Amino acid sequence: MRIFTKFIILIVLLTITNYSFAQEGRFTKEVFTKVNVSTQQILQQNFTVMPWVGGLQATPPAIAGTQRQPLRAQFYTPDGDTKTDRPLIIYLHTGNFFPYPVNGSCGGTVTDSVNVEMATRLAKMGYVVAVVEYRQGWLPTIAQEIMKRYTLIQAAYRGVQDVNSYVRYFKKSVKVDSNPHGIDTTKITVWGVGTGGYVSLASAFLNQYSEITNTPGGKWLLPISATATIPMIIEAQNGLIDGDGPPTVATAHSFRYHNCFSKLAIL
Repeated sequence: MRIFTKFIILIVLLTITNYSFAQEGRFTKEVFTKVNVSTQQILQQNFTVMPWVGGLQATPPAIAGTQRQPLRAQFYTPDGDTKTDRPLIIYLHTGNFFPYPVNGSCGGTVTDSVNVEMATRLAKMGYVVAVVEYRQGWLPTIAQEIMKRYTLIQAAYRGVQDVNSYVRYFKKSVKVDSNPHGIDTTKITVWGVGTGGYVSLASAFLNQYSEITNTPGGKWLLPISATATIPMIIEAQNGLIDGDGPPTVATAHSFRYHNCFSKLAIL
């Protein structure tokens, strides 16, 4: 009996030792063999300019821009992991700021194969990965290049707001909702592929409105006459960078839509 007991103890010690050695490479190499993948979950919702923008619908309906788009996430987590303070990666898909397959691309959804592959690898390394949606819509078929740029910049701005909305959700989930995702909100990063990469960089560098209006050379200014310009982003119409604040309504310069954002308080 003693021999058997010692044998069991030896097995337990070896298991613990192997687990400890495996965790030594965590976050730098794959230390888990399996990954749990959730269903797509609605975490936030923000007002959208779709579906009429860009010619999907001939004319803006009366309700244009007054409907919220659910912002969903699909989670990838290490199977069997017991840590509750894991770094979180918010991962953004590509898509040219237009829904698949209208975007003419081979991808543009949360479940694109590149997203699945990258999220799986990262989860095996010990991260929590949330592959998320963000709002889309601009006017790529409009004749004037400056107007294409104008609507594209607004699309990117909405993407930044959506990222900030997700961050706010995750901070709330830890502070108020008992941390259901097992994350450390001091270790949140944003990744992306294609258009999602563009949004991730914009999210990292765009911190205040003056960074838009004071860009050297007036790159983000829209000429409305021979002598006058307006910013391509106007907070009173497009909302705050963090996606919080009161409803806003744009009524000038051929764009008539609400651009209101989520009201989840920053924690």
